[in-house]
Amino acid sequence: MTMQASRNRFLLSLMPWLLCGFMTFIVACQPSEHTSTGPTETSGGGGNTGDGGGGTGFNSKMYEQYITKLETLDIWKTEINKVLERTSSFNPSLLNVLQKKTWIFVPQKLNRIDAEKMGMEFRTKDYEQYAFQTEGEVWIDSAAFNNLSPETQAYLIIHETVMDLYVLSKVRNIGDKNPEDFAPLKNAYCLRMKDLFPESPFCADTTSAKPKSLYSVLTASDYPKIREATHLLMDSASEKTSDEILVHLLGLGFDERVVGSALRMGPAEDNGAKDLKNLIGWVKYQAINESCIIKDPATNQEQNRKCSLSLSADKKAIVINNGESSFHFLLPQDEHPFTVHSQHLVTKESTVKFSYWAREPEDENGWIAVPSFEILISYAGNGQPASVRLETTSSLPAEKIWIFSKIFSIPPGMGFEF
Repeated sequence: MTMQASRNRFLLSLMPWLLCGFMTFIVACQPSEHTSTGPTETSGGGGNTGDGGGGTGFNSKMYEQYITKLETLDIWKTEINKVLERTSSFNPSLLNVLQKKTWIFVPQKLNRIDAEKMGMEFRTKDYEQYAFQTEGEVWIDSAAFNNLSPETQAYLIIHETVMDLYVLSKVRNIGDKNPEDFAPLKNAYCLRMKDLFPESPFCADTTSAKPKSLYSVLTASDYPKIREATHLLMDSASEKTSDEILVHLLGLGFDERVVGSALRMGPAEDNGAKDLKNLIGWVKYQAINESCIIKDPATNQEQNRKCSLSLSADKKAIVINNGESSFHFLLPQDEHPFTVHSQHLVTKESTVKFSYWAREPEDENGWIAVPSFEILISYAGNGQPASVRLETTSSLPAEKIWIFSKIFSIPPGMGFEF
């Protein structure tokens, strides 16, 4: 074999390897046709699933450079502020999301969430994913966002805000009903809630359970509620008050501890004089159940006891007898005790609270004490009395709190007249 033939055969044997290496180089350097960003889960906002870390970006910028404060957007003053003005009952919770989550506006398409997961089985292909949310971040396709009208831009921002509050509400309800399911969610939930309720005993301890994304709790049945709530907040033509909107949200499954309290407080009608007369009447005519709860404020322990109530001869005190001793619970003699009426917007339950100071009789040394007293009369949603709570800082009784959990309902036509 000639030298030239030998060289040709050697080169021919290398061709498959050279061709493979050349093709590998071509494929690796091709720009990807799919330039989407954001987490890759399709859970409605779960976290990233990668193993490592490191700097990432797009279009010669780090993703951190795309972080935007919503207050700097034109729609903050023109659109979002309108929503906050209509929702004064609970806009602190809205502001918590709007201002404290990280909003990232990137010039990229986002991975789409599965249509069936969002309750859109009828629309599986021709929709755009404008935003994608995780526990701490909201990713928004800036190109798509800039093509929206200001009103629609605000719709998108409020939708993401409402979704976050709904997720926190659902997770909190899971914590009430199923501690085992809540354990993997607890650390993430408490991290999000620490800005709203930093002193909450619910988050006093952490869990070692394997963490799970808060957004993993979303199902197809949740998205219609989120869309309804978003429209409710954005509907500028609606005549609903802020409180009425809050009640509607609570009916959709939002939790009071997340979005805002439905308890409203104000001065009691006629300063509570009618309620106080009713209380005297219930005691006088034995309308209060004799069973009661005695609570020791030092240990926070409660005991069921056999109690009886009666009215003192001068009608200035309620005499409480627990079988071992009796105590005169002084009634307010001042015509204007500090009186507050509270009513829950949803349950219609209400309470009238009397707070006042009263002089106790002189002791054997001539000392006069002026302890504080508090009476809390609670009514059920139908207006019937439900319970009475009597509390004092007086040093005379060993136990300071009496809770009468049952007040006999008065039959129609048998009410007391005073």
